[in-house]
Amino acid sequence: MTQEPVSEKWSDWFCRVADRDAKTPRFSIIGSKSSLYEYDGYRGGHEELDRIIKLLRDRDIDCYVSSTDSPMNVSSFRYSYDFEGCGLEIYSGNYLFHPPGQGVFIVGFKAFRWLLDQLGIKQPRRFKNEIAAE
Repeated sequence: MTQEPVSEKWSDWFCRVADRDAKTPRFSIIGSKSSLYEYDGYRGGHEELDRIIKLLRDRDIDCYVSSTDSPMNVSSFRYSYDFEGCGLEIYSGNYLFHPPGQGVFIVGFKAFRWLLDQLGIKQPRRFKNEIAAE
């Protein structure tokens, strides 16, 4: 079951970013980084990310959360949704200069294409190295 189309172009929501390990492709949600700088982790507020999280919950895809905190009140959170062999990773917290930094990443071509399909977004042409990576 797909949702009502939200956009004609995938690039209205997502952008391609550096591969995770020189082999696994990643895509990021445009404009999501500023919503992730929170001491208590991501609490909502980014329309597209909230819609994706709701979609994953509606499909009974579990979220795995890991977090750290320090005496200096510096926190970090990692939310992971596993689907289609890879999935969605959200990095949130009030830290600075610590890799991987705040961000939302769809990892893997299959996960990205599945998510586009579920959102009703038109599929892009094949990406460079897409067939070899899957």
